[in-house]
Amino acid sequence: MNVLRGIALAFVALLLLAWVMGYGYREGWWVDELPAKTLATDLAKSMRVFVPDGRGPFPTILQFHGCGGSGPTQLSWAQVARAAGYASIIVDSYAHRGLDPADVCSGTALLPSERAGDVLAVFTHAKTRPFVDPEHIVMAGWSHGASSILELLARNPPTEVPPNIEPDPSLGLEGLAGAVFFYPYCGFGIRASVWENDIPSLFLLAKEDSVAPPEPCIDLADDADAAGQQVTLRVFKGADHAWDHTELGPESRLFFSPEATAASRDELLGFLASVAAS
Repeated sequence: MNVLRGIALAFVALLLLAWVMGYGYREGWWVDELPAKTLATDLAKSMRVFVPDGRGPFPTILQFHGCGGSGPTQLSWAQVARAAGYASIIVDSYAHRGLDPADVCSGTALLPSERAGDVLAVFTHAKTRPFVDPEHIVMAGWSHGASSILELLARNPPTEVPPNIEPDPSLGLEGLAGAVFFYPYCGFGIRASVWENDIPSLFLLAKEDSVAPPEPCIDLADDADAAGQQVTLRVFKGADHAWDHTELGPESRLFFSPEATAASRDELLGFLASVAAS
């Protein structure tokens, strides 16, 4: 009996250790902290900036790519925004880190909890750029990038900052006019909770999403709406994850949907007009 009890206790201890290790990894306990300015400087080396014609400063969209990396999709959305009078900053979270997208997609590198620091650092940096209207900035994320924005909003800086950012009372969200979430993952392992600040949001989800099931995000949007937040939710039938990616190859199980892409473009421009151009 003593042997069996010892085995049982050891098993419980291993389970507890695994839980602690998993929780710590998710929360970024072993991630190095950097000043937000230092991280922004690293990210700025590979940023792509698009500014419309005319005299600025302009309402600006900060674009955060999915786990597959920054590709033609981000460029096409920046061009849509610029044609409508908005500046865009495309943020590549992988270039200065030398990351393989496969490692991020598998969850073995740069979890959204850590990448939320990129979002905060770039947001703080963008407000110093002369072409940016610091009172009208919108964060837009695709998949992993959208989940990273959710992680940041849930932490409500400067109350709590992401694990790769040194605490700083100046790191708030003043000037954030809205947040756009293209097919985020809102399930287990993501801090997807109603944010405390009254930040308008737009959720663009795929009904048949085979990568990030939409139900948890729908629940989150409903909870935010019930809490009095300004939330717009659109769920596109017949669309799967990454519906706006024209570069999907024949080997991909995902597919480009021109209908969902056109509809999401209209939703995005309508949202921007309501929150970023006032």
